[in-house]
Amino acid sequence: MILEHGDESLVTVATYACFLAKCAVTAFFTIAYVYITEIFPSARGPRVGPSSWWDKRVSD
Repeated sequence: MILEHGDESLVTVATYACFLAKCAVTAFFTIAYVYITEIFPSARGPRVGPSSWWDKRVSD
């Protein structure tokens, strides 16, 4: 068991678990942000200028 190896290995395992949890949470919020901005484009904020190549072509 981990506790038989002392506190040092427990800290190592806890550090790796923390990094893994951070990566999982970051991935979840990144995917959620992309999904929300695709479903609700107005959530990105107001459009300031032409954003696509078609808008640039039409405005010229």
